[in-house]
Amino acid sequence: TMTACPFPKPDWRFYADHIELDHGKATAVKANFRLFCGPIFWGPHVKHEIPNLRTSGILLPVAGDNSTYGAVVGDSVYVTLGRSADLVAGSLYYAKRGWAPFATFRYRGVGDNYGRVRFRSLLDRHTGKSNLGGVDFIADGRYDFSKHTRAVIDAGYLSSYLYRLTFEQNYAAAT
Repeated sequence: TMTACPFPKPDWRFYADHIELDHGKATAVKANFRLFCGPIFWGPHVKHEIPNLRTSGILLPVAGDNSTYGAVVGDSVYVTLGRSADLVAGSLYYAKRGWAPFATFRYRGVGDNYGRVRFRSLLDRHTGKSNLGGVDFIADGRYDFSKHTRAVIDAGYLSSYLYRLTFEQNYAAAT
C-alpha cells in the first residue's frame, strides 16, 4: 500500500500488486484506490509523488450527488510554478445549476512574504429570481521591502450574497 496521509488511520491508500520507489516517486502496477475502506477506482499504472516533491498533474475527479446542486462532477489540475508558487484550476458541473469554474494561486516567499488569490464562480443557467450565479474573488498577501517597509493586501469581491449563502461550503464564511 501507499499513501501520503498520516498513520495509524489514513483516509486514502493505493493497494497494488507491485509498488516501486525510485528517486522520490512511487509507481504502482494494477493499483486499487480506496477512500476510507471503500474502493473508488482501479488503474493499470499509477504514480504518486513522495511528499515535499511537487509536480504538476491532474487531481482526482469529483463525483457526487446533492439536494441543492444535483449530480456533481468535475476535475482540476495542479500546476507548480517554481519552488514557491502553485496554481489549482478546474471546474465542477452541477446538474441543477450549471458550470462552476474555480482557481487558487498560492505564493510563499522569503520570510513572511506570501500571496494567495482565490476565484470561484457559478454560471447558473437559470434566469430571474431562481438565478443563484455569482463570483467570489479573494486576494491577500504580504511583501516586506525592508525591515521598516511592507506592502499588504486583503481584498475581496462578491457579486451576489445569495451565491455565497447557497454555495459556500463553510458555514462561518457563508454567514
